[in-house]
Amino acid sequence: NENNISGSYDGNTTNMNKQNGGVYVQNGIFYIPTGASGKSCKTPNGSFNNPYGYHNEFWNRLQALKQAAIQAGYNIDYSTQGCRSYNQQVATYEKYRSTPGRAAKPGNSRHGWGIASDVSAFYKNSTQKCGNNRSYSNCPGMKWAHQNAPKYGLNFPLLNASYKEDWHIEPLNKKTY
Repeated sequence: NENNISGSYDGNTTNMNKQNGGVYVQNGIFYIPTGASGKSCKTPNGSFNNPYGYHNEFWNRLQALKQAAIQAGYNIDYSTQGCRSYNQQVATYEKYRSTPGRAAKPGNSRHGWGIASDVSAFYKNSTQKCGNNRSYSNCPGMKWAHQNAPKYGLNFPLLNASYKEDWHIEPLNKKTY
């Protein structure tokens, strides 16, 4: 259950972060400001519990999914780019401009809040990586991750997008404020 996932911030920290225009988590829901992302990737206490700059609660969920995958005989690696700056998103958008839907417009990416990741590698098993032409039949680790991510408060929201991204993962429950 989404609301039972540990690591949500207390009311004081949540209110402070909301006043500062940042992402906060309350009752398992990620609240995201309507302002432009990528301007700052600070967590409520100004530090991270990971080396890449992901939002702390999001990072905890990614790690829980990774550990469960390992226990199930699979493996997952995440991008080391936890928070994408506004300028990085501009460069990403320009790089993929000819492929509509491939990259969010600058200021609109969940990567810019540190609450989106790209799975850099899915594994068929604990050690053998899947190739670029992944399918559920030749990459059972990807299938497992897609099916089990909701148990950890995560989802792959771009599986049915105009440009399918089977690697893009975000928090399951999100609201804007």
